[in-house]
Amino acid sequence: MLNEEIVAFEARDSRGNPTVDAWVALEDGMMGEAIAPSDSSAGERELGSSARFAASAAYR
Repeated sequence: MLNEEIVAFEARDSRGNPTVDAWVALEDGMMGEAIAPSDSSAGERELGSSARFAASAAYR
């Protein structure tokens, strides 16, 4: 199975915090979605300024 299309974007969790949502479509027609849970960590992939979600936005 090969990937036909992958779409990822920033979404909001139930508390309004930014998180990552991804949709995958395969060439055989199957589709899937995954949402990464937001956490209180401040890892290297969580960038931003204090003016935008207290530096917890995901950009990469």
